[in-house]
Amino acid sequence: MNSNPVSAQGGLTISSPAAGAILAAGPDYATDVLGDPWDMSNVEDVARDPAQVVGWTNFSVANGVAGGTTALVNGASNATTITFLQRAYYGILNPGRTGRRYPIDTSKYAKLAFKMSSTRSDQQPRIGWFHNDLGDPSGDGFGYRFVDPTFATPSGNNIFVVDLTQNLLGGTPWSSGGVKGFILYPNSSAVGYPVSFDWVRLTAGDAMATATVMPISWSGGSGTSMIQVTDAG
Repeated sequence: MNSNPVSAQGGLTISSPAAGAILAAGPDYATDVLGDPWDMSNVEDVARDPAQVVGWTNFSVANGVAGGTTALVNGASNATTITFLQRAYYGILNPGRTGRRYPIDTSKYAKLAFKMSSTRSDQQPRIGWFHNDLGDPSGDGFGYRFVDPTFATPSGNNIFVVDLTQNLLGGTPWSSGGVKGFILYPNSSAVGYPVSFDWVRLTAGDAMATATVMPISWSGGSGTSMIQVTDAG
């Protein structure tokens, strides 16, 4: 992918990556396994089962964006759900893209990055995963964590990066086996506001051999500085 503008406080000079450098993309589950990145360019980027995309009004996948207005789910204001890897139903044939046919190999994919737009800054979105099919007698094998375990996510259009092996909030850890369903809950206590997703990537964890890492080098300045990388897309 193309390099993005890099700026820094304190008069620093960025020497790497060079301006205009082409940066190699890392592994991506949807691209590598499904052959179709979760870039919200087609309706198949979100589960086709309506029972797995709930708590929305006017939900759509169009113009490279998936989302709508959050709504109550059985009276709850924290249960709006968007499923990216659809769970199969236990004991029956399940055509199409499901986690039974295309499970996420958690030994290869352990880091999540996604771009989400929201008008609220007081919500703590959660990420959830299922190791088993819907209706499996042994249970769901469900685990989940907050996007940020400490702070509410900011309003506006933001990129979030999450290590799925850390800060388990409850249930079964990510790395305990193949994942057969993958979901996000964008709200934690409110409804009636718009949320949308531009893209979602599941890639290798930083410590994995397949991870693509781009070192940033600079000179000048002193003390503590901040480097900001801006997504130009």
